[in-house]
Amino acid sequence: MECGTQNNNNRGYDIERVPKIRVDKNSLDVQKIVSEMFILLQKKDEDDARETESLEKSNIRQPTNDHLHALNFYEQQKNIEFECRRCSRPCRGTFYKCEDCDEFTLHKVCAESASKVSDCPPFLRSVKPNHYDFPKTYKCKNCQKVSYDCYDCLFGTHLLNEFLPTILHSRHHSHRLNLTVIPFRYNYEYLCNFCEKVGSSVSYKCYECHYDVHVDCILPKAIETISGERIFGLRSQNSDVAAAYCHCYICEQDIERGQLYYECHEYDFNIDIHSMCMLNVDIPAIERFLPFARFFNSDLDKNTPRGVPQVVREVLRELKIIRKD
Repeated sequence: MECGTQNNNNRGYDIERVPKIRVDKNSLDVQKIVSEMFILLQKKDEDDARETESLEKSNIRQPTNDHLHALNFYEQQKNIEFECRRCSRPCRGTFYKCEDCDEFTLHKVCAESASKVSDCPPFLRSVKPNHYDFPKTYKCKNCQKVSYDCYDCLFGTHLLNEFLPTILHSRHHSHRLNLTVIPFRYNYEYLCNFCEKVGSSVSYKCYECHYDVHVDCILPKAIETISGERIFGLRSQNSDVAAAYCHCYICEQDIERGQLYYECHEYDFNIDIHSMCMLNVDIPAIERFLPFARFFNSDLDKNTPRGVPQVVREVLRELKIIRKD
């Protein structure tokens, strides 16, 4: 408050960001002064809010079309060591790395696995999601706080939650597919190469040939048999111990730690199939086999290399569930 009648050499002072009003002591009106001060303080709060918002936006690194962290595969390299962004351990073996920066490097198994795939939230599987609501969040080094408007924050958040594999290999496409979770402000849309319907924001993308697919098209959460009576649910192999007893009925190989597979529990008998192999499954054949599965369950020979009796293998082959390429 500055006196309007006092002879003051510093009458013209101006302290930055401090509101100032002049008061004439000969005609002092307290109510008017309080009202003016309230208006000035309210205007100051509005200016501060706008400045804070502008600062936050300026601190978000703008992704470019050629830097959405497309991951390339690398063999082991001597004298070069990166830290895996997902598990925080050194990448000494095969790994994936962003082709444009050193910010995102992942072990092969970390990039291709998703330990919580069974709990994947609907917004990541939606054709056109309208919100992101991750239980855990990651703040990139360029933002003051976590922002879903920042691609780096979103990509790091995806890695932290482990709901979907970052890299997906599919028999539907010859190249590896990168998961993209893009901020809504970019209004990114694509035509799904699988179902030919328009999707937005979240997809599996091939950077080599502009191939895009919905998550639910390329990696469905569950696959029903033709009758709809039985369901194969998508799972992740998260235990080395369990992997020793979990085998794919299509390729007859172990389902190793970190691999995704489909599982059916009907008739007290498990049928486990790699997610990659599931595309070769003859669903009607599986339906014909399942009613008989319970009769073989008690005959399992735990001493066999695969823990599956030969009679079951023979039945599966007759039904063309197991295929030899």
